[in-house]
Amino acid sequence: MAKELIGANEVSRRVGVTLMTFNRWYLWWESDLPKPEGIILPAYIREETGKIRKWRPEDVYIIRRFQKELPRGAMAEFNAAYSWGVRGDRALIKKQTSSAQIKHILRGE
Repeated sequence: MAKELIGANEVSRRVGVTLMTFNRWYLWWESDLPKPEGIILPAYIREETGKIRKWRPEDVYIIRRFQKELPRGAMAEFNAAYSWGVRGDRALIKKQTSSAQIKHILRGE
């Protein structure tokens, strides 16, 4: 019998992060922003509807390893653009970029 697939909410619970953090990891991972070498996030499976993402139970271990091995600051530009508000805008200006530029990269423009 095939193992049951699990949804994002259950995966994030098993990993010990909020659903928002989990979703941001994948949004960042699927973007064109630079990624550190040596870490991976497993691909998800879409159900017939095309919207619901599911993972295999064994993917939880890979996601936990991702969480432990993600270097501090690897998602800094992404988080500055999406989470930090004015503080993030100031941080991006220091890096000579902007939230708009980061969001264009995320959208693949």
